[in-house]
Amino acid sequence: MRILIFLLLFTFTATAAFSQQFIRITNKSGSKRKVINTGDPFIYKLYNDETVYRDQLIGVSDSTIQLTYERVKPEDIQEVYNVNRNYMDKLSGYMIAGGIILVSIDFINIKIVQDADYEPSTGILVASAAMVGGGALYLILRRKKYRLDKGWDLKLINIDSFEDVSNDQ
Repeated sequence: MRILIFLLLFTFTATAAFSQQFIRITNKSGSKRKVINTGDPFIYKLYNDETVYRDQLIGVSDSTIQLTYERVKPEDIQEVYNVNRNYMDKLSGYMIAGGIILVSIDFINIKIVQDADYEPSTGILVASAAMVGGGALYLILRRKKYRLDKGWDLKLINIDSFEDVSNDQ
């Protein structure tokens, strides 16, 4: 019984200890959003600067973003880069690898196991080309960055004080 009470107490206090400050990036209609929590990597590019900076998000104040090595105003940020990999990113990588492995297994089976001249079959080439092409197409077309000057908004959220601390309303 003591262990159960301890586990319940630990569970509820641990969830309350997480940070309540984060950055929310949304499109103008608000239908798509990305959340960057404190402790997450934050990759961004400033206006009039070609350098891409990578840092860790430490906190959010009224008008600045606190990173490990510096403070940045949201108005100075031009682009925020996506660092998270989702299910489709992994699946597209598996599709590319599967297409290559399919041709390799066919080659090994005919050339080494059957000891015959290799003539690629049309079905295997079409299937592997579709897998590699589909996976590569997704990786090329996926969202890699959020342009804040072209349709995306960056908002600073502080749930501890129950207010939106971003400058734009």
